[in-house]
Amino acid sequence: MKGVHELINSKYEYLSPINGFTLLGTKTLENMRFYGNYGPKKEGLSCLEKATQIYQILIKNHDCPQDKTAELIQRFFPSQDGVNFVANQLGFDPVSHLGSEVLGRLVSRMVHVESSDLMDEKKSTELRTDSFSPDLGTHGHLDVEHNVWFCQVVVA
Repeated sequence: MKGVHELINSKYEYLSPINGFTLLGTKTLENMRFYGNYGPKKEGLSCLEKATQIYQILIKNHDCPQDKTAELIQRFFPSQDGVNFVANQLGFDPVSHLGSEVLGRLVSRMVHVESSDLMDEKKSTELRTDSFSPDLGTHGHLDVEHNVWFCQVVVA
């Protein structure tokens, strides 16, 4: 990983992949998943309802997200047994197929969102409904429904 920071514009240093490795390596992300803001099912937040067996476990254990950050972490790391920290492996869920290139595009898209855009109704609606790249479609990419979900989670 040596030299990675030198390749990144200082304006976007906070987006360095080193930060992600740090979150994983120090168990910070794992702790956020297992000890974060989770509880009973909360209206307006996803609790992996389409994965019916996992959903039932999460509901039973009061392990549903209580905020958008918890929702995002759980979507990437369902870890429904509460012990094993594992990435999303749900074949039907496009999030499980996201590779580094698509994640990079999503992060790149997020960087261009200004705080003021969230207060502007027109711009906020555009963020929630745009499919910012025409090739984000099927395997390995986000479809429009999941692009909207991702934007809503990140923008909220």
